[in-house]
Amino acid sequence: MSATIALQAALVARLDQGQRLSGVFHDAPARAPYPYAVLNCSDERDWSCKGRQGREIALQLVLWDEQPSRLLALESDIELDLDGLGTGPDWHLSSLVLTGKRRSRDPGGPWSCMFELRARLIESEKGVPE
Repeated sequence: MSATIALQAALVARLDQGQRLSGVFHDAPARAPYPYAVLNCSDERDWSCKGRQGREIALQLVLWDEQPSRLLALESDIELDLDGLGTGPDWHLSSLVLTGKRRSRDPGGPWSCMFELRARLIESEKGVPE
């Protein structure tokens, strides 16, 4: 499994816990009830070292909600949820860093909060449990 797929699967599984969101999507949904999230892994770079494959992945997680107070509470919960994320047996998550966050509002619609994140993953050593 690729590093991007492992990271996306781990993030979707973590965000689906607690059922605070109506869904986590990889593109803007046509008719999803609020609140929901859109996850986009946009850029992948080589981060290999010592004979092991590594990837640095830039990603954006956008929360959408029509209630600004609920969105603020979700933002806080999501930041805490990102700690201790496991990415499965093939990849070890070395770091997941918040590089930016911004809120905005569509004048005729919902509020959004975009998290910009950088993840660094290294291929797990075969035969060594993570």
